[in-house]
Amino acid sequence: MDFTSLLSFLLLIFGFGFVIFWHELGHFLAAKWAGVKVEQFAVGFGQALLCWRKGIGTTVGTSAPRMQRAINDARARGELGSEAELRDRLGIGETEYRLNWIPLGGYVKMLGQDDMNPNSQSADPRSYNSKSIGKRMVIVSAGGIMNVILAAILFVFLFLYGFRTPAAVVGWAQSGSPADRAGLQAGDRILRFNGARMHDFNKIRIETALAHPTEPAIVDVQKPDGTIKTLSILPLPEATAGGFLQIGVGPAQLLEAAEGLDKLPAAVELSQPSVRLMRAGDAIAAINGQPLPTATLPAELDANWARFDQAVQASQGRPIQLTLKNTDGSVRDIELQPTFEPAFGAALSGIAGMQPRVVIAYLQEKSAARGKLQPGDVVTRVSANTPSHDAVDNPTRQQFQKVVESASIAGATIDIEVDRQGERVVIDDLPLNVKIESMIGIDRRGLGVGLSDETADAVVAGVLPESGAANAGIRGGVRIVSVAGQPVKSWFELFAGLRAVLPDQPVSIGLQTPAGAETVQFTLDKTQHDLLAKQRFTHNLPLKDRTELRQTSNPLVAMAWGAGETRDLITQFYITLKRMLIQQSISAKNLSGPVGIIDAGVRITSRGPDWLVWYLAIISANLAVVNFLPLPIVDGGLFVFLIIEKIRGKPLSNAVMTATQLVGLALLLSLFVFVTYNDILRLF
Repeated sequence: MDFTSLLSFLLLIFGFGFVIFWHELGHFLAAKWAGVKVEQFAVGFGQALLCWRKGIGTTVGTSAPRMQRAINDARARGELGSEAELRDRLGIGETEYRLNWIPLGGYVKMLGQDDMNPNSQSADPRSYNSKSIGKRMVIVSAGGIMNVILAAILFVFLFLYGFRTPAAVVGWAQSGSPADRAGLQAGDRILRFNGARMHDFNKIRIETALAHPTEPAIVDVQKPDGTIKTLSILPLPEATAGGFLQIGVGPAQLLEAAEGLDKLPAAVELSQPSVRLMRAGDAIAAINGQPLPTATLPAELDANWARFDQAVQASQGRPIQLTLKNTDGSVRDIELQPTFEPAFGAALSGIAGMQPRVVIAYLQEKSAARGKLQPGDVVTRVSANTPSHDAVDNPTRQQFQKVVESASIAGATIDIEVDRQGERVVIDDLPLNVKIESMIGIDRRGLGVGLSDETADAVVAGVLPESGAANAGIRGGVRIVSVAGQPVKSWFELFAGLRAVLPDQPVSIGLQTPAGAETVQFTLDKTQHDLLAKQRFTHNLPLKDRTELRQTSNPLVAMAWGAGETRDLITQFYITLKRMLIQQSISAKNLSGPVGIIDAGVRITSRGPDWLVWYLAIISANLAVVNFLPLPIVDGGLFVFLIIEKIRGKPLSNAVMTATQLVGLALLLSLFVFVTYNDILRLF
């Protein structure tokens, strides 16, 4: 863990502790208001690490022994009275404030109240159980209410300080996606989604994921020319285990080099050679010889981004000439090679079901493959030195990663054979030495290389089942040499040749196989032909994120924004539960536990202090909702018990209360194990 990650981790833990403290402060203040004796105010669980008690001060561990010794000494001096009277006479406070060893929660221990022991009731008039049902309801609900208040306060502070977020501008719309079919294009600004104002791209993702699974969303869009259109878009589940709804759009970027490009950490995943084309301070000044207008206003930035995307799509895979101007005044021309973008719902890239081989894009500084593999090497074979000897000839990117993963799990080395500009190079016993860190202390080892798809040579690495290629009998390992009698070499030439073929019309495909030349008849049905016609191209230039600052100097506006964000968060939580438990349009595998929350928090916090405040506001609002669910153990379950007591005129029996609490504890522990397991699967 580097210093930045460590600092983010410590800030996150401190922030979590504060959110928990604030929650328990609500219970504490309400108990004091109701006249209940509070014995302990604790942040965290387990044994006490540090304690403070009035009249005693700070102690390592609990202050109870020192308090008891002071009371015993007073009695030895002949002082009379109860323990409480002696404590008051000595100026010792009744409440112990504790910081416990396990910083994953907290509690307020009140006289006559114990979640796991209903028999702890006391006859003392200052006990929790002696107070009216109304006062106990206030005490139970105060923690959640305080968390809602904290979330709103954090948002108010955030908007006064300024929150820089991805702009609600479409960077691209995947071919075949709901957004593409509805007419969304690069440079479009999404103003509203089902009536909700879209202040940033994150809100678009959230609103889409929580949209109704069978009803179209109404989306108001502002085009780069200023015109406003209303579109009807039906979100669809993504092609992953998560099952979130999406419309197939990504955020826009600026036509400037990403910040810190000259100081990229070794662990950054760069997937195309084009990342090496730009330097820190570069900006795109012209595309294919056409200068770009100077852009400073949001609409001008959106229009230039639309021009760039149009050039990438019009290229059809041919190189694009870009003129870069640096902040130092230098100007130079580069050639950008676009590549294929997978269609919506397709987890794998490919043309008519045919997938390219994997190529090495870059090597990390500490990779053991450095000096052995080179950028541009085409992998012709990879094998894991494991008992199962997993091996693949001419692997796709996904097949290559699977073999490396199996070797990593077994702690084994790998053998790689590559084609280096026509020369066969074999590297045996290549160790997986690059440590991939995690927040929970479990480490993986990787090869430390970036991967890309080969496009220069039309060698088929894999064939997707039930595709046009599979139906024609094309197999992995063959080279496509012609389409309809016209020679082809690259994947872009293959794409152009197939795109020119009419749907449902057989075309001859020339193959070069290990056994020699072969010709097969290839037929594209209308669906496959339409996919080719709508094929989008992408690039991997390291461009700066297109962000906007959401900020106000008016406290009243900040309060309105903060209240709205808090309301939206709470609403989204309940909608998520509805989608997950009732409609089942969201998988429970998306739930996160402490591991996932910390892992995501460290990554989010590293973006800056504004993102830390934003994340803590979300945690605080979610904590309020979770604690007030009608489940035993948590505040919502206790509130339900109080409602039942009010209706019955007496509380439930101790046996029923104890059994219910035990069942609730078992459910929470099971949920904890489940979400932690999900977190580990996502991380590893």
